[in-house]
Amino acid sequence: MSTQAGARAAPAAAGHHGELAARLASRLCHDFAGPIGGILSGVELLTDAGSPIPAEDALALVQESARTLSSQLAFARVAFGSGDEPFASEDLVLLARNLFETIRPTLEWEIAAVSMPSPAARVLLNFVQLGAVALPVGGVVRPRYQREGELHLLTVDAVSARAVLHPEVAAGLAGEGRGEGLAGRWVQGAFVNAMVCAGGGELNVESTDGLVRFKARLPG
Repeated sequence: MSTQAGARAAPAAAGHHGELAARLASRLCHDFAGPIGGILSGVELLTDAGSPIPAEDALALVQESARTLSSQLAFARVAFGSGDEPFASEDLVLLARNLFETIRPTLEWEIAAVSMPSPAARVLLNFVQLGAVALPVGGVVRPRYQREGELHLLTVDAVSARAVLHPEVAAGLAGEGRGEGLAGRWVQGAFVNAMVCAGGGELNVESTDGLVRFKARLPG
């Protein structure tokens, strides 16, 4: 089985940008709700004198949830943020590795120490997270980056016998509407499409047995 989608990104209408912002905000709230709930639950257990849960277990829940939330916030600040500052690949890999500490797939970072412009860094981090989404039962995510003249070439492979490209992600990356699928999956693909479009680049996603590959070419 093989599927392929993507081409030069097309400009989105103003109404689409409004929906994109709303859906992205909803997606981030959903992501943060889990660890916030863990912090609140741990605090409640710590302050409940009659709780059967040992205090050290409740404190561990608070600490683990706080670390997860901190990692997600730091990742989102860069992946979904704004600004023109470049990013060192050493900083990007730390953000990605922290994110992978609490999910099934593993990360194999194949990028040397380089400085990337912010659009390339943001697309790369989003591809990395989309790669993890493509591996619901585990696998390996391998990001790569190279520069050819004024072009920044980004590739992220999601490798597993059960790797899957969700239709919502493919639609978002292709600049298509949300349809009836999960909005949280669609919006990240649509966000990447909008970034690549704004930079005058191209993106592509390929799915074959055991592999989902995300690729982008960005000028500048």
